Amino acid sequence: MKSSHRWLAGGTAAVIATLLWPGPGASADTSLGGYTAVAEAAVVHFEIYDPVIPIPSDPQIDASVGYTKSNVDSGPTSRALSSYLWPGVTVGDGFDQLLKKPGTQYPVQTNSRYPATTGAPAKNAVQLTDGNGMTTSTDGLNTKSSVTLLGIAGPDTNLVGGIGTGLGQLSGKSSGGPKVKSTTLPLPVSAPLAALVQCQNLTSTSTVDVADKTVTSEAHASVSTISLLGGLVKVNGLDVDSKVVSDGAKATSTANSTITSISVAGLRIPVDDQGVNLGLPALSTTVSGVLKTLGLQFATIPVTKTTQGSSGSAVAQALQISIDTKPLKAVLNTVLDPLAAKIPRNMRDQLQPILDLAPKFVITIGNSNATADASPAYDGGSVPAGSDGGVIGTTGGGTSGTAGGGTGGTSGGNTSPLAPGTGTGGGSVPIAGSTPIAPAAFRALPALGDVPRMLILGGLVLAAAVGWAMRRAGGLLLGGARNCDFGLATGVPDLRKG
Repeated sequence: MKSSHRWLAGGTAAVIATLLWPGPGASADTSLGGYTAVAEAAVVHFEIYDPVIPIPSDPQIDASVGYTKSNVDSGPTSRALSSYLWPGVTVGDGFDQLLKKPGTQYPVQTNSRYPATTGAPAKNAVQLTDGNGMTTSTDGLNTKSSVTLLGIAGPDTNLVGGIGTGLGQLSGKSSGGPKVKSTTLPLPVSAPLAALVQCQNLTSTSTVDVADKTVTSEAHASVSTISLLGGLVKVNGLDVDSKVVSDGAKATSTANSTITSISVAGLRIPVDDQGVNLGLPALSTTVSGVLKTLGLQFATIPVTKTTQGSSGSAVAQALQISIDTKPLKAVLNTVLDPLAAKIPRNMRDQLQPILDLAPKFVITIGNSNATADASPAYDGGSVPAGSDGGVIGTTGGGTSGTAGGGTGGTSGGNTSPLAPGTGTGGGSVPIAGSTPIAPAAFRALPALGDVPRMLILGGLVLAAAVGWAMRRAGGLLLGGARNCDFGLATGVPDLRKG
């Protein structure tokens, strides 16, 4: 390789390394050494368990209404996700694999990431219809996702009202901010979803904030009215909230859950964590037993808060409804089995997976989950300085525990790892396992990441120019690398040859 080529390659590598060097960014706004936090909220969470369903996950079907999630990791890297109808991670994030079309994205979602991408900009918003929107934002440290639905389904649904302001953004493009209006217009949804769930005045918010000395994760979901299974079950006044704060040494967790009322088939019933509670233990047990025989169970879920050192979690879920179709399926089989026997065998084999379906539905009303963990910035430790600028516990030129460079521990009781009288002169020896204090002049210098890149590049260019000039000057002073007058070749002679 020619010398000029080597110079060019070296210069190019130096320039690239300088440009890739992390400059002052989002991580400089916190003194935490590391952190991770997740906030996740949903107003209604559906789970369907049945191994006959050909989806490689457990539960086989996982969906949430009014779903938001924000997660941040040190680096920083972050993501904010919001969706008024989220089909779970398996389908939502694996949508292209499910359809076998690379690049295809589940449409009903809004994303923001740090570092930002084309499909997930720093700020994103989708207005599906008037008053029904999804928004996300993140700068690496402050991450927020929210869903606002003044209504999802209902008798006054307008299929075209305001719908043009959001559908074009479902691919992930930014709409420049939310456009929520004061209106009660419900969100148009399909008839099966409307029969399954209807909501009014729904909000779901998940936020993660990384400050100078703390990381805070908070998830909140609320709704004024939820109607399930065509109005069979109604829940009023739902509010759940979870929050975790970690400062790198200690975490604190708080969680709250509230439901105003629950009614089944128009009858208002009280529910606790043991099921239906009618005030009379015997009656409550009887009613709960009858419902369980039919495959129907109700139970409130106590909030859970855990902390361990700098790590904490908080979960708030209000009500869980479990519907097991196996009891009803056993009754139906007495009618369906004779009919199925009359179907031709080849057709019956094709219908058998459907006939074998006996799913279990688990509906969680209100779900907020927050976790956070942080670690303090790494400190290698320091050695205390003596009164005259030396280092305590070091030896100088003396023969006892005091040193010429500073004050030792005590006379004859030197705290240095070296034995008394074995000093190395006027310098200082750090205590084992500690990091010496850098001179004040060095400590005043800015961190490398804070130095402007152009200044670094300018220094590299100047160094390269000086090096080139010195090389040229050396060539001229040494005769341009010509053979000497005695006929010896240039370079270092091979002394092994006579």
